[in-house]
Amino acid sequence: MHRYMHIPHCKFLTSLWGTRAMKVATIVIMLVAASPSALGRKLLQDGCADFSALASVPEVSDIVSIINGFGLLPGGIPSNVTVFLPNNDAVAALLAGVPFPGLTVESLPSRAASLPASLGVVERLISALLYHIVPGGAWEPEALVAEGTLPTALEEVHPGFGLQFAEVGPANYTVTTVADEVASTSDPVLACGSAVYVIDKVLVPATGLLDPAFPLTTLDEALAVLGGGSLPAAPAPAP
Repeated sequence: MHRYMHIPHCKFLTSLWGTRAMKVATIVIMLVAASPSALGRKLLQDGCADFSALASVPEVSDIVSIINGFGLLPGGIPSNVTVFLPNNDAVAALLAGVPFPGLTVESLPSRAASLPASLGVVERLISALLYHIVPGGAWEPEALVAEGTLPTALEEVHPGFGLQFAEVGPANYTVTTVADEVASTSDPVLACGSAVYVIDKVLVPATGLLDPAFPLTTLDEALAVLGGGSLPAAPAPAP
């Protein structure tokens, strides 16, 4: 399975072919680096610790606010993972379908914590956030398609909650949950050593947020997985 690769500086070109060849090679390298199939839509390396690296991807600002509100990734954007981030419309659709009137992105963490503990709303939301993370590398779309079934960080706590990734057209892909809900995505953003795919639906590992079959994950369990605990194995190369 191929990861995104950084192209090293080609010092040997100058001595072999001279300045003109070096200029040509530099242009070729820049074009390859800018190609969506090579590095996704953007290459973001600054602002990883506080998520500001994603400021230029405003369509995911709401899910970033929710992640920060729950304190799920206190170290910022993790490196060497593949992440599916729902766009703002997807987050709004999820909140609109929750049976708690007046819920907003800003109020979600505090409102969830204030609900009866027996509902496990916080634990359900944490599980949903873990369900969007595929560990083990910043994977290209072609590699994810070849693998088909993807492990998730949620599976470290609750086995059996993987995702299905498929190509449905040029630079057009789908992500399918265990509940057969389908989200669409395209080429990723490469940020902080990770591949970030913007999706048009929140990935929920059950038929609804209050489904009795919804897995419950505590914040401590999530932090153990994301901040030093073991993670599910990376997708293996296709034969």
